[in-house]
Amino acid sequence: MAVGFAAFQLMFHSRHMHRDLEMVYVNRYWELMDGRSSQFVLTQEPTEEDQATVFKYLQLCEDELDLRSLARVTDSTWGFWAQSIYAQTAIPAYAKTLESLGPTVFPSLSRLVTSGPAFDPLTRGFIWRKIHGL
Repeated sequence: MAVGFAAFQLMFHSRHMHRDLEMVYVNRYWELMDGRSSQFVLTQEPTEEDQATVFKYLQLCEDELDLRSLARVTDSTWGFWAQSIYAQTAIPAYAKTLESLGPTVFPSLSRLVTSGPAFDPLTRGFIWRKIHGL
């Protein structure tokens, strides 16, 4: 029973560490979204300054995909993030920027956009993910 409890504690600790890391990325997302001009928010027409935000957002998405492939993002968070990334990159300003950069600048993000929100860069099985707190 003690071994089972210790294993549960390790999985709980791992999950907590994943959540802490995820919050860093959520905070960065909101910093970017809060920095957009009101013109961009209302009309989806970016100003020149907003173009930098669009690029930074795409870079953030690529980082999130990389973290997921390294098993640093939980399954529940990934499900939400994948849907959100897919929806956001369908907005013309983001889609045009990503397309103009080509598939080699943000390869994982390009793959998610073409594959759909069901794309998961983490290829480990269900049991492995659960043992590792995902």
